[in-house]
Order: sequence, then C-alpha cells, then structure tokens
Amino acid sequence: MSARQPSNESAILNTDEPHPPEPGEPSPASAAPLFRSFWMGGYEGADHVNSRGEEVLMNRRSGHWERLEEDYALLARFGIGTIRESVGWRACAMAEPGAGMARVARTAALARKFGLQVIWTLHHYGVPEGVDMFSRDFPAQLAEFCDEAARTLKDSGDGPLSFQPVIVEDGPPDELIALGGVFAGLWKLQAEGQETP
Repeated sequence: MSARQPSNESAILNTDEPHPPEPGEPSPASAAPLFRSFWMGGYEGADHVNSRGEEVLMNRRSGHWERLEEDYALLARFGIGTIRESVGWRACAMAEPGAGMARVARTAALARKFGLQVIWTLHHYGVPEGVDMFSRDFPAQLAEFCDEAARTLKDSGDGPLSFQPVIVEDGPPDELIALGGVFAGLWKLQAEGQETP
C-alpha cells in the first residue's frame, strides 16, 4: 500500500492506487484466464415441448450426441478450448433411469479427453413431464436435479465446474425471479460450504 505525506506530516492512506500483490499472490498479469480460449463452441441443447406440442431435443436432432467425438475433434483443429453443453433436465428425465446422467458423464469424459473446458447449462427451456415451474414443489425438484448433475460432474474436469444460469436467452419475468430466488439460496448454501438439498 502506498501512503501520501500531506503538509501536516500525518500519513493518509491512498486508496486510488492499486496495492502490490502479497507474497505468493498472483499479479493480475499472471492470473489464469477465466476461459481456455477466446472463441467458444456451443451446442444447441433446447429440450422442451414447443407451442405445437412437438418434442424438441436439439442435440439429438442435430446428431451432436452421436457425434461428440467428431465434434470435439473439429474444435481442437480450430484451437477452441471452451464449450457450452446442456445437461438438459427434461432430456435426462425422459431417458431410462440413469441413462440421462450417463450421457452427461460420457460428454464430460470426452470433453476432458480433448482438453475442453465445459460451461454446463442445467435447464434449457424443458422441464420434465408433470413439473410445474410455479408450484411450491418446484424449488425442491430443481434443487434435486441440480444436485444430481453436480454429483455426476464433480470429478469430470481438470478445473472448477462452471454452470450457466438455469434460464437461458429469455423467459417470463416472473419465471426469472422465481428461479433467481431458488439459485440465490442454493449458491448461499454452497458458499457457506453446506450440503445443498
């Protein structure tokens, strides 16, 4: 920290100047970047039922789930080291028991094989059959799914897990507020080192 000496010779702390790093503390120039690459790859993971009642599973429709290894190899050729993937709450719930999270674990393993940093989207529009986003049970249902996803992915990468906010792109304001409250509570528990429900 630096101090200025005013004319009355009493020291005043100058908070305008940055303080030098403490011994062992990384300087801003040597701190690791947040992302492994400037450009990111992203795979459309919407898994909802549209307004016409049609099932939308974009990762299946695009063939990405079947071509993970090919898709990841292409990214490596372009030097892309960061990607966004969708866990897909509805997609996981629709699969045979355990198959949805097994798919997520396979995706994580292949991403690690190719040195990719994954930012996971937990909820990309779709909710499982019978889940009402405005019911009293919704926060507990969502928390249970988030916990299952976090447990599946906890040892999947070579760095910290990254999750994107649950609602992506858009959503009704009351939906965003409701989900914001759910996640604020979960993040607070995690920050305190407590087990989340």
